[in-house]
Order: sequence, then C-alpha cells, then structure tokens
Amino acid sequence: MQRVQAFVPSEWSGAVDALSVPVSWIPSWHSAMVNLTWYGDTTFEIVFKRVVVLLPMMLLLAGVWVTMVSLYTIPFRSNRGRFVTATLTAWWDAGRTTWFYWAGLVRLAVVLVGWVWGLVRLTLAFAVTAVKAAFQSPVRVLDWTSRNYFKPGVPWLAFLALLVWSAVEALIFMYTLQPTLTEVLAGITGFEPDARIVAPLLWIFLLFLVLGSFACIHALGLAIRSKDIPQIIQMSAVELFVMFFEVIFLYRELIDAITPWIAQTTSSR
Repeated sequence: MQRVQAFVPSEWSGAVDALSVPVSWIPSWHSAMVNLTWYGDTTFEIVFKRVVVLLPMMLLLAGVWVTMVSLYTIPFRSNRGRFVTATLTAWWDAGRTTWFYWAGLVRLAVVLVGWVWGLVRLTLAFAVTAVKAAFQSPVRVLDWTSRNYFKPGVPWLAFLALLVWSAVEALIFMYTLQPTLTEVLAGITGFEPDARIVAPLLWIFLLFLVLGSFACIHALGLAIRSKDIPQIIQMSAVELFVMFFEVIFLYRELIDAITPWIAQTTSSR
C-alpha cells in the first residue's frame, strides 16, 4: 500500500488514504495470520495448526478480502440491501462450514482411535492364539502318539533309549544355554537369577522341546505313509520351525562351548 501511495500525487494522498482505509490494514494482518497458522515452536504445534486451523484461516482471509473489496461497489449497486443480506449469509455459511470441518476432524479422530484399538485387539488375539497353538501342538502330538503308540508289541527298549537320549540332549543344551539365559534374565530383571532354579526349568523346557521334535518326526512319518497331505504340510512346517530354533539357539551355543575344547585338544596333539 505504501508503494501504491508513492505513485499518487501529494494533493491526492489524503483522498487515497481515506479510500484505502477498508483494505489498507489487510496485508499486514494477512501476513500475521499466515505466519500464525503455518509456523510453530514444536512439531506437534505445527501439525496441529496446519491441520486444524490452516483451512479455516484461508477461508477467513479470502472472505475478508472479498468483503472489504466489495464495499467499494456498494455505491454503484441497485439492490444494496439484497447484496448486504447475501454477504451476511455467506459469512454465516463460512462459519457453519468451519464448524462442520472441525466436527469432521473430531469424528475422524474418534474413528481412527477405534480402528487402532480394534487392530491392537486383533493383533493381541492372533498373538495369544499363536502362542497357545505353539505350546499346545507338541502336547497334542505327544498325546496322539501315546494313544496310538502305547500298544502291545511296542519296542519299549527303543522308547526308553529315546527318553534317555532326549534327557541327555536336554542336559547338554541346558549346560550350553544356561550362561546366555542367565545373562539375558539378569539384563531384564536387574539381578542375576539363582542357577538352582533356572537350570531345572530350562532342562524341563528343553526336554519337552526335544521330545516334541521326535514326536513330530514320528507323526510326519505316519502322515507320509498314509499320504495325508494336510498333516504332512502341518508337520513339515512344525519341523522347519523346530529345526530353525535348534540351529539358531541350541546348536550354535553348543558349537561356541565346545570350540575352545576342540582347539585346545588339537593344538596339544
């Protein structure tokens, strides 16, 4: 506005100042409102302003510019009363639009919270179901194997040898995994757990894991004999998971434990 007034002769400056009163204050106010709604001190404040305030502020700025500029046309209009009424109605509609926009944002936030809560519940339900299935599958396989295996003519010597081997294997893995498990539990809880409690619990867990692995192998063999495709797929998936778990968490620790002994024995020879 100052640059425009600089081109006006001095004798017309008073008239120009009077005529520019309706719009002379808008540019500075416009700049202040844009800076207010576009910038902020924190990221949350910036996002909140640009999502909640920016669009209503743009509508307000456009309405102010149009309304104030249209004041210059009132002396030349024939239906001035109708024009003023239409202008006031437009401002009423702008207010209603802003209110509906904010109400829609609130509804959207409520719906998003409901979606997130439903997704969390669904994820937790899937996780609980997966954990229950992971713990129940070996038990069901053992139960099914025991009911179909413990019959007259059972090779008890082989069965007892399998139990002894499973116990020995669980004992070996317990020895190799106990330091790692103790360190992990100490890092989680903040104090070192008692080895007299950790060792038996770890041995029982590993014993059931080894027995379940052998039971799954037996069930897989029976499924292959009977050509039960769904059972073959299920047991193959279980065996792949058990193999991955044993290689990653059991045999690697075993190799790390016996490697120094092998290196010492080889170097002494």
